Amino acid sequence: MHNPDYDPYRDFIEKLQKDMQPYIEAQARLLEAYAPTFEAMNHLLVRLGPVLQKQIMHVEWVVRAQQRKEEEKVAMLESGWWYTPSLLTIDFRITDNAVDQYGQGDKEAIGRMVETEYQRDGCALLEQAVLAWGKNALFAPWLPHAKAALAAHRRKEYELSVPVFLIISEGVATAFCKANGVYDDQDISSAGKKIKKALDIGYDSGHDLAFSAEFLKSAMNTTIYKNTDALKERLNHDILNRHAVLHGVKPGYGTPRSSLQAFMLADFLSELAQPPEKDRK
Repeated sequence: MHNPDYDPYRDFIEKLQKDMQPYIEAQARLLEAYAPTFEAMNHLLVRLGPVLQKQIMHVEWVVRAQQRKEEEKVAMLESGWWYTPSLLTIDFRITDNAVDQYGQGDKEAIGRMVETEYQRDGCALLEQAVLAWGKNALFAPWLPHAKAALAAHRRKEYELSVPVFLIISEGVATAFCKANGVYDDQDISSAGKKIKKALDIGYDSGHDLAFSAEFLKSAMNTTIYKNTDALKERLNHDILNRHAVLHGVKPGYGTPRSSLQAFMLADFLSELAQPPEKDRK
């Protein structure tokens, strides 16, 4: 006879609960037994939290620094400027800001920053650099020329400062290459080749300015020591080209930009070290 109170689903649930009770009790005992362990792990995570956060922040900083280097590299290579020993003494936030502006479309930002810093306070940074050159044996013979070029630059007589700064760079590179035994007969008529040799030897991967040597070489290859005929209409723009200056191709070479780039070429070489007498070749 059918029992109206019979509910198969209810009976199933009750049976399941009864069968599961030992497992539920076992789980409760397990949680109770391992409670100290769980608590210790929780304390450990709390203590490690700041450490892990610092590690995450460090990784993020490294990634951002690498991105920043790439942004900086693009800005310098495209704008045709480079870092020098003297330029690295200014507040890094100034160069960072210029790189940001360049990345946002202001293609004159790098050149404007360089000119502003070197012209500041009556060209104080230029003067400090030239005086520092005198401490380098390679530059000592050229110090009177450097001081004369600096004075001309301050007077805005750039047609006088540009060739002198270029001659100083080539004289220093010649002396350095001869002292290191890498000077050959072809170097007599190849100023750019001498300077590149000096850069390769004097600014290896361990040097602080090694990364900027790439920027300078790019400027030399594309503009400063590029064949004048290959520049074509670019020669009419405000660019520094050694051959156009010293071979009388471009009478209007005397500009603040060209004077600063000629100075910066010499300044970059100012950390070349004369080898000891016994090691000279």
